[in-house]
Amino acid sequence: MAFCLTAVLSLSVHAVMLQAFDVPYPSAQISSPLPDIVNNAIAAWVTIWLFVQMRRTWPHRSRIVHAGIVFLLLCGLNETLRGWFMNGYCTSARGWLFFAMMAVPAMLLYAATVIAAALVERFAQPRRWFHCTALAVSVLIGVVGAPLVSLGKGAVFAAFGDMVSGGGWCQLPYGMNVLAPAYMTFVEPALACLICCALASPFLCKNFAGRIAQFTLLTLALKKQLFMALFYALYAPLPFGAALLSMGQFSLEAAVLGAATALSWAYARNGIEPARPAAAGA
Repeated sequence: MAFCLTAVLSLSVHAVMLQAFDVPYPSAQISSPLPDIVNNAIAAWVTIWLFVQMRRTWPHRSRIVHAGIVFLLLCGLNETLRGWFMNGYCTSARGWLFFAMMAVPAMLLYAATVIAAALVERFAQPRRWFHCTALAVSVLIGVVGAPLVSLGKGAVFAAFGDMVSGGGWCQLPYGMNVLAPAYMTFVEPALACLICCALASPFLCKNFAGRIAQFTLLTLALKKQLFMALFYALYAPLPFGAALLSMGQFSLEAAVLGAATALSWAYARNGIEPARPAAAGA
C-alpha cells in the first residue's frame, strides 16, 4: 500500500502542476552543455557509491551481476521503458521504433557508467585513492559521456525524426486515456527507487530525518534532477521564475519519490535498519 501511495503521490506532483496550475512543460532547448555535464558527473559519482555499497552487502555475488542490477536501476529510475511506452503511445506506430532508438544513447551511457563503477571499485586501491579516482572518473563521464549522448540523440533525430513529424495526439488537459497508463507505468521508477532505498539505507546516517534527506538527495542525483531546475532557469529562453517552475515540477516529483520511498521503507522496517556490512576493500 505504501509503495502504491508513493508512486501516485510522486507522479501527482507533476500532473497537478501541469494540469491544474498550468505550469509549462520544459520543452525549450538549452544550448549550453554544462547542465548535462554536471548532472551526469554527479549521477556517475553516486552510481559508483551505490555499486560499492552493493559489493559490501553481497560480496559473494559477481561484479557482473552487480553491474547488471545497477544498470537496470539506472534505466528504471530514469524511466527508460516508461518514457518509450508513453511517447510511443502518444504518437503513432512508427513512434514506438523512433523513441526506442532515441533511448539507446542514454542507455549506453548508463552501461558505461556502471562499467566505470565496477572498475573503480575493483582497482582503486588503496582506500585513500578511492575517492579521488571516483571523482576523476565521474567528471570524465560527465565531460565525455554527456556530449556523446546529445550527439547520438541528434543523429537519431536527424535520420528518423520524420517518423514523429506529425506530433502526438496527447494534448492537455489529459484525460483518463493518458493519465491511466501514465500512472500505471510509473511503477518502473517507483520500484527502482525502492530497490535503491533497500541497498542504500544501511549506509545512510542513523538519524531519521537525516536518512530521509540523504536518500532524497541520492534520488535527485541519480535522476539527474539535483540542480536541473536551477540550470534550466538560467539557460532556458524563458523568464527565470517560469523556467524554474517548469523544470521544477520534475525535480519536485523526484524529491517526493525519494522522500516518500525512504519514509515507506522506514515504516515497513519499523525504523530499524540492519547493521552495516563490514567494509571490504575500497
